[in-house]
Amino acid sequence: MIFQFKISLLDIGVPVWRRVQVNSDSTFRELHEVIQVAFDWYNSHLHNFSIRKSNGRKIQNIFIEPDNEYQGPNSDASWGNFASSIENLNEEEETLAKWFKKEKDRVVYTYDFGDDWEHEIVLEKILEPAPDVYYPICLKAKNDTPEENSRGELIDGDFLLINPDSKEIVEDINDMLGEGFSDLDFK
Repeated sequence: MIFQFKISLLDIGVPVWRRVQVNSDSTFRELHEVIQVAFDWYNSHLHNFSIRKSNGRKIQNIFIEPDNEYQGPNSDASWGNFASSIENLNEEEETLAKWFKKEKDRVVYTYDFGDDWEHEIVLEKILEPAPDVYYPICLKAKNDTPEENSRGELIDGDFLLINPDSKEIVEDINDMLGEGFSDLDFK
């Protein structure tokens, strides 16, 4: 199956989002790579996924993260009892199909715990694969993304993110997805 997601960058003052289609068997690691391309990030910071709604039900304290020594802000032992209620899962083992069951299921992806770029990922549609379509694919985009390491400049109003040429944004994303992901097993 193919999942169609709307991925929106939160709390930046203007709407910035991407509509992508990804194979449902993809891992959260592969989705991370798609987001990096779609939002023009450089994959130079830590990240995680926080499950918010799965199978139509609200979910709390489940995080999907890279498997490394530092698992993000939610793994710190100083969190006490709260930390013991958190479940951290490996993004290379967790598939999208395990957590996205129904339309409107959602996850929050946080990239760069300093700048705290939060992206809401909402499952819009579950589709059959189209013949001759290479997945992942970007279907639509709205506005430019802020530069990496730029939260302060964004707060100061130093960026103009409005870009009416969504076709060019989509073409650039799909060029990168097609070229840069040929070594990954996206079906």
